[in-house]
Amino acid sequence: MLIPIGSWCRTAYQVNEFLKSRGVMPTSFPFDWTITSFEALKLTLDARFTPSSVLELDNLEINQFGSITDMRTQLIHHHDFAPPTLHVLKQMGESNSNGIPKALWDTDLIDKAIGRFCHTYLHLEALKNSSRKISFVRWHRLGHPDHQLPQAFEGESIASIAQVITKFLLHDNFSILTVKSQYINGELPEETIAKYERSEYGVSSTIIERKGFNGDGTKSFKGDTVVWHKLLNKFVEDENLTLS
Repeated sequence: MLIPIGSWCRTAYQVNEFLKSRGVMPTSFPFDWTITSFEALKLTLDARFTPSSVLELDNLEINQFGSITDMRTQLIHHHDFAPPTLHVLKQMGESNSNGIPKALWDTDLIDKAIGRFCHTYLHLEALKNSSRKISFVRWHRLGHPDHQLPQAFEGESIASIAQVITKFLLHDNFSILTVKSQYINGELPEETIAKYERSEYGVSSTIIERKGFNGDGTKSFKGDTVVWHKLLNKFVEDENLTLS
């Protein structure tokens, strides 16, 4: 099993595309479409965390990206509350002290986002009872500090991620793949995996990607499918993972 755990949406997109290329229907998980710092990962995988407590109105604020951050969990819900949607709602009336448009309260967006998070969190909790080996995939973008969120990976390493996951699952039948990206213009080199370093917790890797979506030069979040598939294929084979 391959489970994306952030930190940005590229991880979920690439893992899901890889699974579909192998004929496997992806399962949705709670960090698929959020921006998830290491602090957010720790808070939401803590034994005391209750999924239904997310997105309470008093804990919401507009973040630097124009979407919504849940201050209790530190999760950035960038897709549930897209900046263009919030901009339209702001034009409809007043906002509270945290910049949240009051018109949002009259929509079903919050209820849908809570329902989606709780539903997908159940998929994560089901892993506690799995007898199959699990592998978690986490993307570090360019590494620490992040150019947009300098504290996103504060205190994070493959070992500290493993510690958080072990406490959540209550078992250690898993491995981790961490990914950093280097970007180039033009054609990909023959070798696109610049680093593949194994430890007791899994693999720390660095890949060489073309800018945009498959090198189209845009600001797409999707990344370079050719490179990601090559990395994921190697990792799955090395870990002897069963995907279906």
